[in-house]
Amino acid sequence: MSALTSLDHGMLNLPLAKRANIDAQLDAYKAEQRALAASAAKMRAAETRALKAAAKVALADLKAAPGLLEQKAQKLGCTRTAVIVKLLNWSKWEPKRVIQAKAEWMPA
Repeated sequence: MSALTSLDHGMLNLPLAKRANIDAQLDAYKAEQRALAASAAKMRAAETRALKAAAKVALADLKAAPGLLEQKAQKLGCTRTAVIVKLLNWSKWEPKRVIQAKAEWMPA
């Protein structure tokens, strides 16, 4: 149903069942909404996969940097392993944080 259709006052006096097939219109609307939601979910999934791949590379670079993780662990008051575990968790659940950490900790 288009938002630009004008109201026919003769049609408004008829019961809903005689105006149009409202069930078919609702079904079409629901199908359209499901399709939009599915395409949005696919886009989010693709973005997440790309971010996770970039985070994996950033994590490898952070691990390979000599003394960087030890320095950060000392600053945070924990062990190097704890920093690596935190970075691993970020790379799985919040990949943007690992990418941001690499940008801050290892300026180009």
